Amino acid sequence: VAESAGGASAPPPGRRLGLSHTQLAGALEDQADGAVSLPLLSSTACEMILQYCDTVWRGLTRVASNSKRRRSSQSDAAGEGMWSQDESSEEGVLPTSAEQDQETLAQELLGRPLEMDAAGLGPLVSSLMFLIVDPLADMAFAKELGGGKLDWRHGFIVGYAQDKTLGATRTSLVRHTDDSEVTVNLCLGRDFSGGEVRLLGLRGEDRVDQEDYCPEVGRGLVHIGRQIHEVTPVTGGERFALILWARAWGSTRAQVCPCCWMNRRREQGGSDGRASRTASNQECGGSYDCICGPQWN
Repeated sequence: VAESAGGASAPPPGRRLGLSHTQLAGALEDQADGAVSLPLLSSTACEMILQYCDTVWRGLTRVASNSKRRRSSQSDAAGEGMWSQDESSEEGVLPTSAEQDQETLAQELLGRPLEMDAAGLGPLVSSLMFLIVDPLADMAFAKELGGGKLDWRHGFIVGYAQDKTLGATRTSLVRHTDDSEVTVNLCLGRDFSGGEVRLLGLRGEDRVDQEDYCPEVGRGLVHIGRQIHEVTPVTGGERFALILWARAWGSTRAQVCPCCWMNRRREQGGSDGRASRTASNQECGGSYDCICGPQWN
């Protein structure tokens, strides 16, 4: 499936890879306005993904720790009056520029969510995107997409824990929206308490209904990207999630200023909430305030 989908690209025109609406309908459960959930992976598959990620995180930790060991060795040698730059270079104590770059990058990556394409898990992201997310969005969020089709995806794995552990660098997540048309939040485990996804309504809409979604291993929460949400503090264990952002660059985002689309800004007298990408001042700043408009640029 990933090869047919071309990695991060959409399937060939006229070719549909995903499940049918009938196949999906029986598995969906409504969670809130603009949010549904469904089972996506077995608990065994989730644990296999986490074991793979553990290997990646341990490898990054080894690379990042080289600089700490080197600094310690230099400090000990200098204290004994034995250290010299020439001698330490021959012994490999002083790093090369490339080694320093690798160590710095490893330290930075350990503090971020694990990007799935970089970790070799891109085919899994593409499979979820074109088998599940694309047809599901066409069925459940067609109005939101305005007839557009999802054609881009970005996947990453994020971890939460009360106290930082390998791969779990967060305790909670502040209120926000995603830079996506559709988001998948798939719980990978492990045993944890707390860490609910709090859904707080759609950005740009007057209606606000709070719903707390309790993650279940293998089950994915699929919601509109402009759904305001947060993650409550994890009070025990570790909570890992596979996050997939899907966008419609070739349709929705090609027709509308993304900033105005996300915030549902409307032209004076208009009612469709869209800002046409036409000539000059009509792009997005003609009759309402937008940082993408000519008055800001």
